[in-house]
This record gives sequence, structure tokens and C-alpha cells, in this order.
Amino acid sequence: MKRRFGSHATVMRLLGPSDRDTLLDFFKSHTRETIHLRYGYELSHLTEARAAELVGVDQSKDAAIGIFETGEPVPLVAIGRYCLKPDNRSAEVAFVVREDRRRLGIATALLSALLSIAASRGLETLDAQVLRENQPMLEIFFGLGGVKSAIPGTDSVTVTIDIRKALHNLGRRKSR
Repeated sequence: MKRRFGSHATVMRLLGPSDRDTLLDFFKSHTRETIHLRYGYELSHLTEARAAELVGVDQSKDAAIGIFETGEPVPLVAIGRYCLKPDNRSAEVAFVVREDRRRLGIATALLSALLSIAASRGLETLDAQVLRENQPMLEIFFGLGGVKSAIPGTDSVTVTIDIRKALHNLGRRKSR
């Protein structure tokens, strides 16, 4: 799916095994702050094996989406994913956007696409573990009706998003 974010023309598509090296380059572009906010701990590198796992998901069960720009040294500017939980009714969601492409609606677009996929598969909720200091991410989730609960002994919260309500809230935003 083609889409513009600011002045940037992009393509949003499912990730696949051929995206491994692109994902490795994308990870190398992250600042320490991005790694901390996304993973919650210091992660110095992404192995080729782990990158292959992240892009080689079973897209009929889990979902992994990338947003790509043409003409960029690191064409992958954002990834979003969810992993189905054992209850088959919910999934854990996560995404990351390149630092110089934030505040353009990319994270919301990724979340919207993941919500649509999840709804089409009959899922009820998406959960995200988010550091309390990651206010921009929390704002996105809360803007779609996410409900937070503390994770005892950590600096993180779990935000649970009701998929139907979130899609309804997204629809209301688009009609304004």
C-alpha cells in the first residue's frame, strides 16, 4: 500500500525473509534512546539469526509490517508487528519508527494496519508493554482507547487495546 507521510512517499507491506539485511541496517540506525524505549534494555546489536526470525514470521498467525521509502540509505523507516498469544484471542504488539520520521503518523498507520489484520483474524485485544517514560507511544495507545495496567517491579505498563473499539476510534478520526 502506497502512502505519503509528510513529504515522504512510502510503501507499507508485509515483511519477509528477503528483508533480513534491511532490518539489520534499520536496527543499526537506532539511537541508544530508541533502543531503550523500544526494548526496555541495552541491546548493542541484532544478530543475523534474530533478524531472520523477526522478518520470517508465519504471516498467517503473526504479523510483521514494514514501511519503506525509496531512495533512502536505510529504506526501512518503521516496523510494526504482533505475536499471537496462546489464547488465540489476543496478541502482543510492538513497533518502532526511525527517529527522523517520527510525528508524521507512521506509528498510528502501522497500528491501524495491525488492528485491521487482527480483526480480520478474529482477535479481540492487542497488548503492548511500554516504558512509562515513552509518552509518545502511550499517547497513541490511549488515543485509541487503550487501558493501562502496572507491571509490578518494573518501569513499564501493559496497555490493552480493544481491537473493535480502536478501529471505531480510528474511523471517527478519519471522518473528521
